[in-house]
Amino acid sequence: MTLLSAGSCGHQLFGQNCSSSCHCFNDTDCDKSNGICPARGVCEDGWKTDQCDEECGNQRFGKNCSEACHCDECHHINGSCSLFSKQCYPGFQGDSCSEELKQTKSPVGGIVGGIMAFLVAAGAVAGGVFFIIRRRKLNKDNPAKDFSNKLPARSNRGKPDALEMRNNASNNPMYSNNG
Repeated sequence: MTLLSAGSCGHQLFGQNCSSSCHCFNDTDCDKSNGICPARGVCEDGWKTDQCDEECGNQRFGKNCSEACHCDECHHINGSCSLFSKQCYPGFQGDSCSEELKQTKSPVGGIVGGIMAFLVAAGAVAGGVFFIIRRRKLNKDNPAKDFSNKLPARSNRGKPDALEMRNNASNNPMYSNNG
């Protein structure tokens, strides 16, 4: 078995026996011994690290792994979900699950809400009318009580009560402080 030195590695290969590959931006070669790309960490779409030798992970893809997948697993370069996942996350569609579904607002909620508001208002009006009619009927059956400002008859047989004594005392010059 022949061992290759790092200096004799082919295009985008590096390391002992040229066993590692790099994916530097614009298809440029990386350092043959350590794999670091000329523009450190500037990789082809779908790759990361200084050597650009690791695929994007954690549901990421694209340039600098900056795009998010909207499925369980997607292709690290173009974000395609169709090869890996059965379906897109809710609210997304398409091969890469990157097309957002437009949320259409249904007029049903507004119609139901309007009907409920009308029923509540109608119930309140009906309840008020019922209360007024019932009160009028009760007032017809029971004659109105006399709420005039007449003083009640004395129940203590000619003796003045406390209120009357106080009123009399304030009108009597003998009890006044103006003296």
